[in-house]
Amino acid sequence: MSVVSIALLVACAATAAGASATAPAAVREPAAAAPGWRIVKVLPNAAFDGLTALGPRDAWLGGAGCANAACDRGNVIVRHWDGSAWRVVTPPKAFLDNALVQNAGPVVATSPSNAWVFADLANVDTDSFYTQALHWTAKGWAAPVRLNSWVNAAVALSPANIWAFGGDGSVGHFNGTTWSRGSLPIGGTVASATSASDMWAAGLSPAGTPAIEHWNGHGWRATPVPNLGIRVTGPLNLPSFQGIAAITPRNAWADISVLGDVGKTYLLHWNGGKWVRVAFPFAGSANTNVVSDGHGGIWLSIDAGPAPRTSLWMCHYSGGHWTKTFVPRYAGQQPTVDYLAWIPGTRSVWGTGGLIVRQTGGEGVLKYGA
Repeated sequence: MSVVSIALLVACAATAAGASATAPAAVREPAAAAPGWRIVKVLPNAAFDGLTALGPRDAWLGGAGCANAACDRGNVIVRHWDGSAWRVVTPPKAFLDNALVQNAGPVVATSPSNAWVFADLANVDTDSFYTQALHWTAKGWAAPVRLNSWVNAAVALSPANIWAFGGDGSVGHFNGTTWSRGSLPIGGTVASATSASDMWAAGLSPAGTPAIEHWNGHGWRATPVPNLGIRVTGPLNLPSFQGIAAITPRNAWADISVLGDVGKTYLLHWNGGKWVRVAFPFAGSANTNVVSDGHGGIWLSIDAGPAPRTSLWMCHYSGGHWTKTFVPRYAGQQPTVDYLAWIPGTRSVWGTGGLIVRQTGGEGVLKYGA
């Protein structure tokens, strides 16, 4: 196997399973549409694994793409939304045209001049996996810092309070000067926070069951998760946290998917005292993290049905009621939506999803609202 961005390969394969047989020959910007979910940007040769938004004029994307036609060398890709366009932010030279398998995973920020991109690297010859923390500052990129874990999730509370979580249970913390290392009894795959004294990290316990830890500003504490009745009969039946959304200290959500034969989504809600299961009315498995809609509800995306007839949906919960709408199409394809990010201060949401563009992998940037 050639050494190429894992994310780009996965995006190509997943998209091909549900896309139309004819891929677009050229990239054209989607036409303007009425308010609702729409595709606002199409980027060829890209697969994003990081998305965050701080406001209407500040959002970040991180991912990877092929550096050559053979796709045996890769580039880390970073984009910044400044309110009018997704601008290219060129990564450090070492992350361009690199023979190592690489991808930009979680992306977090506190301002347009303070962002962290966690670039995953892998050497398939030595079977080594690790993450480099790339710090964007007002002066450009700081020197990369190697974190000896594969970072799955990150939280930015302030320039001097950054957290990174690894699937091996490792926890990295940046205090404004240096990174320190800690650990959790679970493999952290998703994380979210409302403040420095209210943060959540979720993943699987050593027994393979869903587990959630809470940080109160001083230490981590396990919070019981309801028994979801999941029977693990093989790798596809293993539960997987897709996301966790801390909205207020008494209001948080988490979504878990199990692929199985047709897929299933489990939804959990923190009511200020405990996690409770909330009935999810649609068949299919969650593809994205759950996010706030900015006015008391939540969004997530699911896929339903076996390939090649898989249908992709945006699901919305508001005022005690669920609705779902088709993910919008581009050139006959529905993007396999992977990440969502609420835009603070608005009722709008960003999203990203894989597409076939120019006969290869690409990415559609989606948006709900103005």
